[in-house]
Amino acid sequence: MEAGDIAVEENATNLTEAHVDAARTALERSRIAEGVAGLTQHGHLVLYALLMLHEEGDTPVRARTIQDRYEVICDRAATNALVPRRMRDHLNELAMLGIADRVERNKGEVGGRYYEYALDVNPDLLVEALSETMDIVGVTDQIQQRLDRSY
Repeated sequence: MEAGDIAVEENATNLTEAHVDAARTALERSRIAEGVAGLTQHGHLVLYALLMLHEEGDTPVRARTIQDRYEVICDRAATNALVPRRMRDHLNELAMLGIADRVERNKGEVGGRYYEYALDVNPDLLVEALSETMDIVGVTDQIQQRLDRSY
C-alpha cells in the first residue's frame, strides 16, 4: 500500500508525513512477512533465537551464543538442532533478507575473525511473523512483555 492509498482511505485532503510513515510500516511488515514465510522450520527457530537474545538486550551476538539458544528452542520444538555450520547458513540467509544485521569483527591474532548478528527490523513485526513458531516453542518473559505492549 502506498501513502496516497492510505490518504484516500482516510478521506484526507492532503498527503501527510503520517501517511508516508504508515505506508513505510506496511511495506516493512509485508517484506518481513514474505521473508519469514520463505524460511524453513529451522530458519524460523534460528530467527526466534536471535529475537529472544535481542529482547534480553544481548545483541549484537556471536553465532555460538545464538547456537546455544537455538538448541534450547529445538528441544522445546521437539526437533533435532542443526550443526553449527548449517545454523550459521540460516543466519547468513537472514542477513541477506535484511532481517538480521551481520558485522565482521577482527580481534587480530588473539581473537581471530568472526561475525556478530543483531536484528535489523522492528521486533514487533517479527513477533507477528513468528506467531506460529511461538505457539510451538512458547514465549519468554521478555517476548511476552512485548506482546502485552503491542495489544
